[in-house]
Amino acid sequence: MLHMGLLAFFPAAAIVASQSERLSRLGRIIAGAVRFRRQARGSERSASLQNSTRGPGWSLIAFCCVVAVGVMATMLAADSGARSYLRISKYSQTRQWNDLLAEVSKLPPDMYDRYVAEDVNRALYFRGMLPSKMFHYRQGKGVYSPEKGNLLPLLQRPYLSYHGIGYSRDRDKWFDMGHLHRSLLMCHELLELEGPRPYLLQKLSQIYLLKGRTKAARVFLHHLKRHLLFRTWADDYLHMIDEDQDLSFDRDLQRVKAIMLKRDHVYGELGAVSYEGKLRQAFKNNSNNRMAFEYLMGYWMRTNQLEIFIEHFKYLREFGYLELPSPYQEAVLIHLAATRDLSINLHGYTLKRTHLERGIEFDRIMATCMKPDGSIDKEAAIEKLLPDFGKSYFFFHKFGFSVARADSMPRDSITGATK
Repeated sequence: MLHMGLLAFFPAAAIVASQSERLSRLGRIIAGAVRFRRQARGSERSASLQNSTRGPGWSLIAFCCVVAVGVMATMLAADSGARSYLRISKYSQTRQWNDLLAEVSKLPPDMYDRYVAEDVNRALYFRGMLPSKMFHYRQGKGVYSPEKGNLLPLLQRPYLSYHGIGYSRDRDKWFDMGHLHRSLLMCHELLELEGPRPYLLQKLSQIYLLKGRTKAARVFLHHLKRHLLFRTWADDYLHMIDEDQDLSFDRDLQRVKAIMLKRDHVYGELGAVSYEGKLRQAFKNNSNNRMAFEYLMGYWMRTNQLEIFIEHFKYLREFGYLELPSPYQEAVLIHLAATRDLSINLHGYTLKRTHLERGIEFDRIMATCMKPDGSIDKEAAIEKLLPDFGKSYFFFHKFGFSVARADSMPRDSITGATK
């Protein structure tokens, strides 16, 4: 569709350019005729019409811009993947978590990037399902990352502001986790890229309120009042901050205020703090920060750091875990099989027999895919295991990705090839 649009655009622009002089002459003739007719009627505007001899015809640049916008709009309307990608971004901003998770199933595999994956994890967290359902969605290999240069599927869609979308998602994630300084950095990056968008002005006003900088927050709120759809929200906020300096009128602000980092952190003399480092900062700042804790646990599972993962079971009771989520139990079984260490402290939690039986079945199926040389036929193993184990941590730990359906993963990721 993009190729067709480009092929149509440039010939159209060339035709307009070749006919521009003729169109200009036609515009002057029409304007002159209108002026003559009005003068004949004794119009009082005859003097002002002396300055209109060139006519109102469109310039070539304006016409080409309109054509370009039309081409882009047509391509976007026909691109279901781009529509899903933009809807996911919208649902993330408006915190419509159920709609976001439903939309993810419609997204083409080549557009499932790390920002979508993090949006999914954020939605699962706010739905209370991150520990139990994280591996029901794509994690790991096959999730495109801009750091690795996998931008081609999105660069082929020029109507998507990829880096803008990425910054907005990082902005909201770090805000929810109490990393206000990091979120503020993302906001100012977006301000440079996209200008004063309404959702950005909202977030800036909230960050400055939480940082106690009410005057700065008012500046953004008054600017937000110029937007018709956000005027009521801004007016309500301005009214409420006059009456309630504790911000109790907004539950989200109250939650973030309780866990927010109180000071700036040094981001390293030779480079930025790692993703894990930022999560550790947030959890160290406040051990009641459940989001930072569950994100850390998920990160350690994805990176196979199971020893430190199990050590942090000591915090589970404080967060109200009555039992270990299924992926956590599978991770313990994997660690036990690898270390033979029966002294692991589960802090009062127990493993269900059903998970042990699933682990045994997983190993049995793997054994049936053994080659004569002792190696595993990876593609055959994935094909056999995917229906029953594709959403499990057993599967993720073995193959480096999780997926609910074979057709939702790029083929090269299933076979193990890299892009």
